Amino acid sequence: MILKNSKLLIILLILLICGGIFFFNDFRKPADPVFQEQDFLIKQARHPLVVHGFQFSGYHQGEKNITIKAVRHSIEKMKLGLFSSGCLRIAKFKGAEIDLYAKQVESEKNSEGDSKKFDYSLKGTFTQESMPSSHLKTVVSYVFEPVKINFYNGKFLITQIEANRATVESQDRRIVFQEQVSATSGGRTLTTDRITLFPDSGLFKTDRHYVLQSSEKQIIGDSLTADLSLNPISIAQYTK
Repeated sequence: MILKNSKLLIILLILLICGGIFFFNDFRKPADPVFQEQDFLIKQARHPLVVHGFQFSGYHQGEKNITIKAVRHSIEKMKLGLFSSGCLRIAKFKGAEIDLYAKQVESEKNSEGDSKKFDYSLKGTFTQESMPSSHLKTVVSYVFEPVKINFYNGKFLITQIEANRATVESQDRRIVFQEQVSATSGGRTLTTDRITLFPDSGLFKTDRHYVLQSSEKQIIGDSLTADLSLNPISIAQYTK
């Protein structure tokens, strides 16, 4: 009887040792990377991806054309009314400062003669490839609030614009500035509540009440088209 009990205890002890070794080896085994990626994607789908102290540089044809710094950056689901879209995403930036590098292009000859006139183009800016989260094809809009954008020609600052909010749609790439918009270039200052920038042409357009102040005169109106240096191109309803 004693011999049988001893054998039973030995068998149990061997089983416990084997089980412990198996558990220890399984615990030390590296996690399946596929499982980790799936787990991350599940968490990302449930919770916004958030980055604090965000910095980014974008390139077009091998040249840097944009830098973005933001206090906070997040990727969130797009809301349609009271509901959230399951696949569309919005890239949001809080406290953003952006540097854009414009290209100087030759425009049509001016009316004073044959002298050349140069404008600026931001072609290639805000394309899908040059923006953050370019690998996320579901990002359809970029929102910056508040925002300050500096437009450069090389190291020379052309224009600076600030607004409470700016939105860039990934398809048309127009930049819509809203709420307390203020732009400065040289001795000119433009204030309005909403203005749109068209990157390819480098033109500002607004159909809202605006004030364009320079050292020579003040222009007040309800419709304005201006180049990147805030030189008026077309004006409606203005007073000097």
